[in-house]
Amino acid sequence: MMPVLTKYQAEGKVVAVAQETADQRNETISMGGYKLNFSFGGGRGPVPPQVQGQAALAAQASRPPQPNQGFALIINTGPDEFLLVGQGFSMTAAPETPGPKIAGFGSIDEDRYEKGMWIPGRRINGDESGGGSRGSIRGPYVGMLRIKLYRYE
Repeated sequence: MMPVLTKYQAEGKVVAVAQETADQRNETISMGGYKLNFSFGGGRGPVPPQVQGQAALAAQASRPPQPNQGFALIINTGPDEFLLVGQGFSMTAAPETPGPKIAGFGSIDEDRYEKGMWIPGRRINGDESGGGSRGSIRGPYVGMLRIKLYRYE
């Protein structure tokens, strides 16, 4: 992940948001021609990572609960394309440049970066994305989403 992060950081295309207090519910940023609104808290959590063996299961079960504060690292990887890494948030988008006034989520994919390679995960369907209106990583597990937006009237 570090090569991706350093490449886009050098281009000024990396921003982070974080829920700094339990009372904070939203944070909005401008990036890549969109206003991105992050809502923190609530929602169902993702499926936990696969656990192998009884020892691994016991270790996972004995970990202390994670704080409920959400965060996201946002990387603008191309026109209308974003990579989100974090937990405990939901994101919506609205165009900030001339053209069609509504932003939709064309695709949302759960990915991971492992040993210098992108490993594709599952494609998020409409039931999990509010009919293509938001991307979310809920619960105590850090996740990664690759999002492609589109605009329409």
